[in-house]
Order: sequence, then C-alpha cells, then structure tokens
Amino acid sequence: MGRKVIVCVEVLNDHEQYTDLLLLRKQADSVNVKMEVEPKDRKHTEVGKVDFEHNNSDKGYLECRQNLIHRRRYSFNIFVKTFMQLPLFRFDSSGGRHWNPKNEELSLPEKAVKTPHFQKFNKDGISIAYRTEYLEENEEEILNDIQTSLHGYCNECNLETNIGGQLTIIRQINLLDYLPPNDPHSDAKFE
Repeated sequence: MGRKVIVCVEVLNDHEQYTDLLLLRKQADSVNVKMEVEPKDRKHTEVGKVDFEHNNSDKGYLECRQNLIHRRRYSFNIFVKTFMQLPLFRFDSSGGRHWNPKNEELSLPEKAVKTPHFQKFNKDGISIAYRTEYLEENEEEILNDIQTSLHGYCNECNLETNIGGQLTIIRQINLLDYLPPNDPHSDAKFE
C-alpha cells in the first residue's frame, strides 16, 4: 500500500510564480522574531512571526514554532496566503522521516529523508523533503540551537531583514522555568 500524496494545486498551476516566491529575495519587516508562549496551547509551544515583502508586492510571513518541553522540536514555515494556504517552504528539526513519492530519478536515501530537513514543492505540486550540505555538516548544532537553524533556513529561502542582515530570535526571560500543566500543586488552595 502506497503513501498518500497531497498535491498543491496552486503550485501545479503556476510553478513559475511559486519558484519566484521561494527563491527571490524577501525582506522581513523586523530584525527580530519575538517568541511568545501560545495561550491555551496544549502542545506547550512558543511561536514567533515576522512579516516580509517579496518584490515590493507580495506579502507573507515567517512563522517559527518551538516546543517548550522538547527544545529540539521546532519548525519554520513561510506563508504567502495570497498565493496558497499551505506553507510555501518549511523546515522540520525533528520527527519521522519524510517519504518522497517514488520517482525513478531519486536514489533510496532521497526517498526517505530524515530530519532535520527542508520541504518545498516540486513542479507537480508535491511536497518534497531534502537535506543540504549545511544541514549535513551542522546537524548537531542545528538540533541544539534554533538560531543556527534559522540562519540556514533564511539562506535557503533568501529571506533577510530590511537592513540586509539575518533574523534573530528573541525571547522574554522568565524568572521561573516553564512549568508543565501537570503541576501537583495546581489544585491546592492556600489560605
């Protein structure tokens, strides 16, 4: 039994525009991606967003997500909602392998792509995962440092700040470490 393949119709219908949106320079409105805890989120996730412009007309945003309990679990997604609802380009730091569809041109290691990996759409509108030399050479550092990974991601999709530099992740410093929701004292009543 084969794996289900999802086709992005927008990419299939206009792969040239998709390629332009992905590869041409994008300028972020800010130099910082401010990470904040998502309220009412059961996955205990920090999220940061920054808007960008592409060719002074298309607008989109970068979304960064990181699990607060498992810090090595994070992702980056670029969205251009005027073109498509799915992420235009993504990065996953952890999780299972991505299985690219069977293609006689791909060798076996390219069919099953381990994390960390990038994902983009091919000309048929199918999401394809791949690894770069940067990911191969810096895998351990990428898993331990979201900032290192963000630099590689921004280089891969040509996203930079409006003053020409790299984006920086910033966080609000809490005096107490994050407490998981199963705090044994959460129902205690103090008088």
